Amino acid sequence: MRRAVKKVVFIPGALNTAKAWAPVADTVRAAREGLDVSVAPAVVHAECVREAAQYIEDEVGFVRGGTVVVGHSFGGYIALEVAKRYGQDVVGLGLLSSQAREDHEKVSATRRKLVDIARTSGIEKVVELQRNLLLHSSNQHLLPELQQMAEDVGVEGFVKQQALSIARPDSSPFLKATATPIWLCSGDDDSLLPILVQKGIHQEAQRCTLDIVPNVGHMAHIEAPDAVANLFLDWLDSL
Repeated sequence: MRRAVKKVVFIPGALNTAKAWAPVADTVRAAREGLDVSVAPAVVHAECVREAAQYIEDEVGFVRGGTVVVGHSFGGYIALEVAKRYGQDVVGLGLLSSQAREDHEKVSATRRKLVDIARTSGIEKVVELQRNLLLHSSNQHLLPELQQMAEDVGVEGFVKQQALSIARPDSSPFLKATATPIWLCSGDDDSLLPILVQKGIHQEAQRCTLDIVPNVGHMAHIEAPDAVANLFLDWLDSL
């Protein structure tokens, strides 16, 4: 690693806890002795991405001029805000199945519908309805793991996450302008965030690597943690 990477922070997505990133974090930690690798807890109380970014700093801290921050989906929105707010600290930004643009109204409407379902039918129902969007057909056995994390986040945590997602700003101008190296990773069967979205970021960003993991959906770090960890390590070595 040519840049002085001293710390890596992984941020979980909506309805996920730190358990989602744990296998990837363990592999990275074992492969890079001396590197500080942290997984942030679920963000369930923040009203906006600025509050979420502050919460991440309070929980895990950043190393000045030496932090790489990586977020999955909802966690990517927060990682983007971290990179914007703590630019002097962030030497690399990773987005796993995430994007920079704000919600379209159709997406926001879907989020509101899911919130209603969570409140009336429970959080497990939300995961069940999205199972084929979240997981590749060959990885449906992982559904109980997703449901357990969703229960840990809870209905009100999910409500906060969706409100934050709807209200988040458009960060695409930042991605176009920043010189911070960016790592994009996506499952080849991701129906929630199609590969074309990340390909668009890859074309517009200045310093950007795009990796695609085969035979996984939206949860690549859970479906294929070794593959994701190794791709991340390769990118980390390029910094």
